[in-house]
Amino acid sequence: MRRNPHVAQGGSREMLTVLESVSALGVALPLFVVYKGKGHYMGWHLETDDPKVRLAYSKNGWTDDQLGVAWLREHFEPKTYTNHPRFLILDGHVYQFALEKNIQIICLPAHSTHLLQPLDVGIFDPLQHYYRKAADTHMRDTRTGVKKGTFWTFYSEARALMFLPKTIQSAF
Repeated sequence: MRRNPHVAQGGSREMLTVLESVSALGVALPLFVVYKGKGHYMGWHLETDDPKVRLAYSKNGWTDDQLGVAWLREHFEPKTYTNHPRFLILDGHVYQFALEKNIQIICLPAHSTHLLQPLDVGIFDPLQHYYRKAADTHMRDTRTGVKKGTFWTFYSEARALMFLPKTIQSAF
């Protein structure tokens, strides 16, 4: 589907980061969403009542060392715990904690993850396609842009289409 050239987004875009984790067994971990801000505003995420979604914030909407370690400690490690080593492919942060918890890290070279991430073609490119499709439809129908508070609706719709065990496994 081509994007509609007549659908315009307002000029007030802000960055947010979604950390996704999937296993070769076809299991998707709950989301970890980082909003841009100095604190949480409930209007950013009223549309999600999923207790498995971890919401965080940073001054620029990106993960930093502190959030990366928090994600690994509070999100990844407890949800994937096993006595056996786990392998984590990522593009930065969290080494010491991972080593302490028997998580083996494969770190991709800086500024190359868009080329080397193994799940981009099978999951994340189609996820982006479905997200854009839902967001474009919303903007066309309502003449309003996507805001922090409406992001979740479109993302969860797209995620439900892509994060199926069969799709995840085939991406590996």
